Amino acid sequence: MKKNPWLFLALPAVLIALFFSPVYAQTSKTFEVGAGGSLVVVVVGDVALRTSSGGQVTVEALGISQQDLADLSMTQTGNTVRVEFRPNNGHSRNIRFNIGLPDHFDVDVKTAGGDITVTGNLTGKIVGKTAGGDIKVANVDGSTNLATAGGDIIAGKVGGDVVLKTAGGDIRLDSSEGRVEVGTSGGDIVVGDVGNSLNASTSGGDIRINNINGDATASTSGGDVRVGKVSGTAKLSTAGGDIECLGATGEVRASTAGGDIQLAGISGSIEASTAGGDIRAELNPDGKANSSLTTAGGELQISLPASARARIEAVIEIEGRWSTNREEYQIVSDFKAVDQVMDDQAKEIRAIYEINGGGPLIRMKTTNGNIFIRKK
Repeated sequence: MKKNPWLFLALPAVLIALFFSPVYAQTSKTFEVGAGGSLVVVVVGDVALRTSSGGQVTVEALGISQQDLADLSMTQTGNTVRVEFRPNNGHSRNIRFNIGLPDHFDVDVKTAGGDITVTGNLTGKIVGKTAGGDIKVANVDGSTNLATAGGDIIAGKVGGDVVLKTAGGDIRLDSSEGRVEVGTSGGDIVVGDVGNSLNASTSGGDIRINNINGDATASTSGGDVRVGKVSGTAKLSTAGGDIECLGATGEVRASTAGGDIQLAGISGSIEASTAGGDIRAELNPDGKANSSLTTAGGELQISLPASARARIEAVIEIEGRWSTNREEYQIVSDFKAVDQVMDDQAKEIRAIYEINGGGPLIRMKTTNGNIFIRKK
């Protein structure tokens, strides 16, 4: 029988690989606890938490090599359970911690390289941070603070204040009864109803928020901003998209460098500007502040109640040939003007309106665009 010389070369390599391959362990531990305790996790790997109505914390560690077991610590002090795994000489891959805990518990989780997930309903505060994964949390009746340097964040209904931060993903939050602060450097932000104030920012996506029971600040460098009704002031900005607000009681500041602005049901004042789109607004002036609508290249339209008191100063600047363009653009109003002129020297069409005896000033200015003033 002919012998295969490669067999003798391959056999030592196989034996060496088997000898030096790490042996992975599976270890678990159970702790008896009461409601209102806390869980602290500081590890490397994925962390999956699940809540129940029981009185135990169960920890299952998977994928840790035998040589790294000495770096695993699972301890209890009073009503606090602490899980630590910080290997000194690197770590094996695919490490996972499955942890069960009572639903009335505080949670503080930090992982240097994995996902964080929480299933079930949690009553208590939660802090979760990862340097390289996604975070997904179900309903939380308490404050929530989640951060990741490289993934998405998804959260359910939260009964307290919320802080969500990611440097490289999307953020989605079903709703919150408290204050909300969300920020991402590379994704979209989608949030349901907010029970208090909102601060949302992204450098590379859209922002969509439902109703906000407080002040709202939303800004993006690369998408649209759309919010529902704001029970307070609203500051909305984008460098590359449209802005929409369905209502606000207070001051609304909206600015975009490349889109349209649509503001409905505003009771207060408006400061809206765009460098390349239209502005349409429904305003009921509250008599406390002036308003301004400005675009460098589109139409302006404002709707006011018949009973509103305001002074409107509307201006259309004409660029290009004045004799031709002066007939193309116009100021159209359901209210009677007290003064309206075509200024040949300034190349402007101007009109002034004193509605119901006058009131807060509303400035409207556009370049090569029409202005509409409607009565609703």
